[in-house]
Amino acid sequence: YTLLHDRRNWKYWCSVLGSFLGLYLMVMKGLDLNSVAERLSIKDLSGTGLFVAGYRVTAALLGIVSSIHQYLASPSGFIFGLLITAGSVYWAYRRKALDFFGAALGLFLLGFSIHLYLLIRSGLNPPVNMGQPETLKAFWAVISREQYGSAYGILPRQVWQMITQKADISSLSDLAANIKVYFQYNLPFYTKYFGWQFGHGFWALIFTALGIYGAVEHARHEKKSFYFWLAVFLMTGLILNTYMNFKLGYSQALDKYPKDTPLHEVRERDYFFIVSFAFFGVWSGLGLAAVLDRLRKAFAVDTDDPKLRKPVFYLLAAAVLLPGLVPLILNFGKVDRSGNYIPPDYARNVMNSLEPGAIIFTNGDNDTYPLWYIREVEGVRTDCRVVNLSLLNTGWYIKQMRDMEPKVPISLSDEAIWKLRPFILQKGHKFQFGEVELIFQDSSVIDIKDMVILDILRTNNWRKPLYFTTTTPTSNRCHLEPYLVQHGVVYKINPRRARSLAAEDSMNLIEIGGNGACFDIRDTRRLFDRVYRFKAFPHDPAELEEEEVQALGPFAYASSVLGQAYSQRGEFADAAEILSTARQLRNDRHQLNMVMANLYTRSSQYEKAYAFLDSLVNVTGDRNPQVFMELAQIALSKGGTGPSLKLMEMCTDFFPDYKDAYANLFMVHEADGDTAAAVAVVGKYLELFPEDNVVAEELKRYRETGEIDLRKAFQIPLP
Repeated sequence: YTLLHDRRNWKYWCSVLGSFLGLYLMVMKGLDLNSVAERLSIKDLSGTGLFVAGYRVTAALLGIVSSIHQYLASPSGFIFGLLITAGSVYWAYRRKALDFFGAALGLFLLGFSIHLYLLIRSGLNPPVNMGQPETLKAFWAVISREQYGSAYGILPRQVWQMITQKADISSLSDLAANIKVYFQYNLPFYTKYFGWQFGHGFWALIFTALGIYGAVEHARHEKKSFYFWLAVFLMTGLILNTYMNFKLGYSQALDKYPKDTPLHEVRERDYFFIVSFAFFGVWSGLGLAAVLDRLRKAFAVDTDDPKLRKPVFYLLAAAVLLPGLVPLILNFGKVDRSGNYIPPDYARNVMNSLEPGAIIFTNGDNDTYPLWYIREVEGVRTDCRVVNLSLLNTGWYIKQMRDMEPKVPISLSDEAIWKLRPFILQKGHKFQFGEVELIFQDSSVIDIKDMVILDILRTNNWRKPLYFTTTTPTSNRCHLEPYLVQHGVVYKINPRRARSLAAEDSMNLIEIGGNGACFDIRDTRRLFDRVYRFKAFPHDPAELEEEEVQALGPFAYASSVLGQAYSQRGEFADAAEILSTARQLRNDRHQLNMVMANLYTRSSQYEKAYAFLDSLVNVTGDRNPQVFMELAQIALSKGGTGPSLKLMEMCTDFFPDYKDAYANLFMVHEADGDTAAAVAVVGKYLELFPEDNVVAEELKRYRETGEIDLRKAFQIPLP
């Protein structure tokens, strides 16, 4: 910004910027800041007095300086940065810029000091003490996003590393490939989100043009603030995108790399660039205002001889400014959260699925944060503990779970926790605890969380109920599937194999998934009838975002399994009732319409069956008349001649050229002795297809002799 604004004093500003560049290389790239922070993490300073505390910290700093070689991450980076810093500082001294450099560095450190609140917050022992930054080492681990495997920097590009499985750039071709990846994937990572802000497609182009025009007008009228605006826009947009070194976007390049691969970010990251979008939005507003100003001058509105009267110009101005509302109108539905209580309802339902004092293992953000909220803020099921499996790979989180109430039974000491490391089994291993027997094959990767789960199993000894959310993938369940029983939307871990429990209670427990896990029919029905709340769930999941649909997914799946279980037992009314809930929770709800029509027919609730058949045809366009005929046969077998006839008549209405329906209708009416109705059916067909002489001749013969050859008339293979 300063170079752009004050180009005459470029030597002054280059000396300042060079000093910052040197410090960056020397400190951020050259030093192992993790080791430095660990050396400065002096414990037990409380109560020692300011002088003693200062002495001990100073001694630690001197110790680092005197043995600096032990704290280097990149000796060449440190030396190169030291030389640049020394040269630039001397240059700044000669240019009399040293005072400004010192003030700028002080302001930078002052701005950076905002992160110190993490130390204060951690000292207050909050319920979710993320990273637990009690020491400088832990503090640095948090702000450097150590546990997330940060890939900050310009080169190498993280996407390139993950595609090629290379750690570093070793040739010019590698460098060229990195540059290609940047323009192919990293730059569109930002521009895609940029376009979203203004309504996609055509409107994004319009507002981009307006923003560029607004920026030009800004530069023409007020260069000082323009350069500031430009610097902020670039640093919080394109430069930030470059430095953050993201993976592929959540919905980016799905044709080449499926969404379930680790190449993708776990969610859309447009929120990282909100400042950039806001600043460009102001430029777009300036562009609109500039267009309006040009129109004002073109029509000489403020002169003695205007080409447009002011009232007319005001209408024109309103029309010109109206597009400014487009981003609000087009995006409001995507960001509006009014009346959307899916996350707290999801969390309340999950927590209330648990037995008293339970521990539930969750997988990621979307199935963890709602549970934390409902427990800590609304006080729901504070007797239970939520354990996130992703965080269970970190030492600080394991300690929190062990020590904070309600405590998770973990037997590991602090020393043992900090020594935990993932490893690969050289040969198979069997974990045995009571009747629980878990087999880990050769070359299995054992994560820290796996070791901790096994320790919890043994230490807990079934005193506290243990659960997984059903959103936890199989790979994170530590081979415990054969011991899981699903209750609603949670899996309970049992001390015996689920199949052996099902053998003792075969009318209630059914096997699901083929991996030995079972499903509790009775308890799941209790949860759906008495515990779960769905009134806040919207009527059309197709309007929801993907994360919200995923929150509904476990309930849709559980109710579907429950409905199928009732159907297999011949309890069709119960099956229809519970599957109606499942249908409301699915964004592909029309796929259950046929199932619902079938169940309502089997339970003699014919009016409801008719309604779903209407929906089946009108909504999905499913041109399958056999559906109606199969249901008509079911109704007829139940003694329902009237409903059977109604279903066949619906078939002729929806599929007028389907001859089977006319033939079957004729046979049912004739069997009932209703000759007139039988004749009317054939007459209805002939009204639609008067050119069918064969049917007309057979109808004439029937009227004269009482005989008809339906095979010949309708050319169908009748029994």
